[in-house]
Amino acid sequence: LVNENPKAPDSASALNNAAVAYEKLRKFESAGKAYQRIVNDYPKSEFVEDALYNLAKSYNKVFEYEQAIRTYSRLFSEFPSSKNRADYLYLVANNLEKTGQYRKAARRYEEYARVFPNREDTAETYFKSATLYKRLKDDRNLDRTYKEFFRRYANDPEQNPRLLESLLGQARLLKKRNRVRQAKAKYEEVINEFNARGLEPGSQDAQYPAEAAFELVEYDFVAYEKLQIKGRLEKQGEIIQKLKK
Repeated sequence: LVNENPKAPDSASALNNAAVAYEKLRKFESAGKAYQRIVNDYPKSEFVEDALYNLAKSYNKVFEYEQAIRTYSRLFSEFPSSKNRADYLYLVANNLEKTGQYRKAARRYEEYARVFPNREDTAETYFKSATLYKRLKDDRNLDRTYKEFFRRYANDPEQNPRLLESLLGQARLLKKRNRVRQAKAKYEEVINEFNARGLEPGSQDAQYPAEAAFELVEYDFVAYEKLQIKGRLEKQGEIIQKLKK
């Protein structure tokens, strides 16, 4: 019918119905062609958004991730009022991550948190960017996202594990740069935050202060190991007391 009269008012609707019918029959290639025709021939149609979304899903099913990325990106940019806009951006980032484009994915996860700050999954999504910067060994952006995460979500008890991980991550980076005093202070902050938040010593969250405490002991051990205690007994005692402080 559409071929006979492609300019008919209900042509886009007829193509959409045909695409849905093809999908039910598992004729995905035919369905894809129908959706693509809606996008190409009826760009002002009310069915374009759904057609693009279904095309993106079909690209994912056959592992054509680059096509999926382009299509979800188009959905995100061309439909600013869509109720699904957050999902489109998340799927762009997720597909970038799947294809190993970690830096681009991290930036998209950060964009998600900036554009959609009040969604339930925003904090978790933002933290994904830190995870990817860690994989990339990008210490500068990793440190930045750890600090920003703590600034944004410090008052959200639901984020306690990630908040502690972000503090511990900052301490590790300071240790890596041999910033001994700052690293020790940050490790102590991990322990203090754990206690201040009333978390249970035997919980999974206890892994963060446990590592921090271990690192602080290691610092003290190294200090003792480097110390050469010489002189009279009273002088030796004074040196040891100073180390304990």
